[in-house]
Amino acid sequence: RDISEQKRVNEALRLAHARFQYLTDANLVGIVLANAEGDILEANDYYLNILGRTREELKAGQVRWIDMTPPEWLPADHKNLAELQATGTSSPYEKEYLRRDGTRRSVFLANAMLPGADGQILALVLDMTERKREAERLQQAELDAQKANNAKSRFLAAASHDLRQPLSALSIYSNLLR
Repeated sequence: RDISEQKRVNEALRLAHARFQYLTDANLVGIVLANAEGDILEANDYYLNILGRTREELKAGQVRWIDMTPPEWLPADHKNLAELQATGTSSPYEKEYLRRDGTRRSVFLANAMLPGADGQILALVLDMTERKREAERLQQAELDAQKANNAKSRFLAAASHDLRQPLSALSIYSNLLR
């Protein structure tokens, strides 16, 4: 019996798995396999670092995305889950995770239901915390610059008024003297 086709299929599967494993291990983005009940089934180190959790906690079933989502972000998650269940994919969205130390991490998520995987969700997660902090710093710097510009304008208006008044008086006296 010719098994060359089976060998080609097996090699293609092995190559696809190796590529996915390389992408996961590269830690360019968080890659997560979860379910709608909040369980995280698998995750790479990038994602675990966002959460401030360890691989041992993950293996012990102690890492649940739903438990680390602040209450004000749960409606966004529920909306996302409904869209996932209806269409198989959802619009990317932002949310926050609450770490054990009380700090928050802003993330950008893109999710898709895995076909034939009993409701398993594949998520790509990008940590946006530093970008958001930098945007806030830039916004504050812009506000400070605007305040400084307004203060400069008020100072110049007051100085101009204070200088014009004596000059106007001198001009009147000069005309009177003529």
